[in-house]
Amino acid sequence: MSKNESLEMGLDTSPLRLRLVRIELESGEVEALITSLTDLQTYPHDIFMNLYHKRWPVEEDYKMMKTRIEVGN
Repeated sequence: MSKNESLEMGLDTSPLRLRLVRIELESGEVEALITSLTDLQTYPHDIFMNLYHKRWPVEEDYKMMKTRIEVGN
């Protein structure tokens, strides 16, 4: 979608400030997280592993609602 199309639809086109966080899971797998929590003092890297594990079940619930229950319909 172009910026003009976004403006025509009344969408905000101002830039977002985001932070990429690299998390290594116990399995050795690496996850890249994107967050709007950009303040390094308030939100140090160490908190994201715990937040990731708390957020995952929520994401799975959303997926179930959207696909199985068809919340969008």
